[in-house]
Amino acid sequence: MPESSTLLAALGLRLKGARYEIEADNGSLIVSGPDGTDKTAITCEERADDAGTLWFFADGVPLAEAEQMAWALTALQTRLLDRRGE
Repeated sequence: MPESSTLLAALGLRLKGARYEIEADNGSLIVSGPDGTDKTAITCEERADDAGTLWFFADGVPLAEAEQMAWALTALQTRLLDRRGE
């Protein structure tokens, strides 16, 4: 299984491809929506309640298993859109 930093970098490339702004920050990615708003910190960590499987987290909230890049991207997009509606 790839390391968390490798998986986080791969997710960052996908997010850039989807026109998100990305900044690396101490083992996390700071993601801004395409218009530069809605900043979110993304990390890749073991999830204790899932037998230590690596997951992507957005501001500490689980998004998706790290091996599921498409799910993580969709969950993040949904999270950012939901924030706009608040």
